[in-house]
Amino acid sequence: MKKTTKTLLTATAITGGILGYKKLVDDIFDDYFKAKNDIEDKDIEEVIPAAIADQYEKELPNLINWFTSLKREEKEITSFDGLKLSGMHVTINDSNKLMILVHGLNSERYTLLKQAYEFSLMGYNLLMVDQRGCGASLGSYVTYGLKESIDLLQWISSLVKENENIEIGLYGVSMGAATILMTLNSSLPKNVKFAIADSSYASLEDMTSKLLFDKVGILEPFILPSLKLKLKQTLGFDMESVSPRIALAHNDEVPVLLIHSRNDKLIPYHMAEELFGSCLGYKKIIIEENPTHAYACYEDPHYFEKIQQFINMLPQEEDVL
Repeated sequence: MKKTTKTLLTATAITGGILGYKKLVDDIFDDYFKAKNDIEDKDIEEVIPAAIADQYEKELPNLINWFTSLKREEKEITSFDGLKLSGMHVTINDSNKLMILVHGLNSERYTLLKQAYEFSLMGYNLLMVDQRGCGASLGSYVTYGLKESIDLLQWISSLVKENENIEIGLYGVSMGAATILMTLNSSLPKNVKFAIADSSYASLEDMTSKLLFDKVGILEPFILPSLKLKLKQTLGFDMESVSPRIALAHNDEVPVLLIHSRNDKLIPYHMAEELFGSCLGYKKIIIEENPTHAYACYEDPHYFEKIQQFINMLPQEEDVL
């Protein structure tokens, strides 16, 4: 009787351990990959204060007044897998210059209002996109730049179709930075003149491993393989396929500016060094010292001056030929 009871208790413990492990993996997967879009249909005033840190809120009233006074047009495309994706075209002037702004994880287009304002001062019209599962765009999952980069290629194609003389710059923050870097693995039209990536990770696998270690410590090597398997089974792609580092290794045409903080606690600075080292073409890197991830544009008063200098120094086509 005692032996039977011990066997049952052991079996129960093993079963409980397996179920507990499975739940842990499922919870982590949902936390990392399920879209957390709770800002759809909210006004701009409601969205931004919830998404931007306190020190930025002082600028918001003027930025919102500026933005709402502009000529804005809602844009929509249907993704390759049938999702309705939303963007906003903002007309600043009648030039052919346009900047596409791509936000980060669990965010949306209005969180880049400061960037929109500064690029408008540089003479750029704007396309502010909501990535899949964010803002007004549909989608249940995020893929950290894999499917999002395909969406971005479609946005670029739609712009070139409307204006064959358009000159496009790409700017992204965090996951948005990874998205634009992933597009460089594709054959882009000559209309794309440069890409600016602020605080991108080098690969999804490296980033996930780092986040897992922060969350579960020494259990990371045991959980990561199960998380990869669930990703493959649920979303149909391998974690290794999301790699801005590899994308840059295939880019020798689009000039790239990388921006990263040496003290970034979320995405380590060594990932920026890896990205810079892998890029084949024209490249520059800006090293910031602020400790907050992807926040240099608010904390460095010369942030946009440095970007303008990069744009001014871009090689001309006749220099490349």
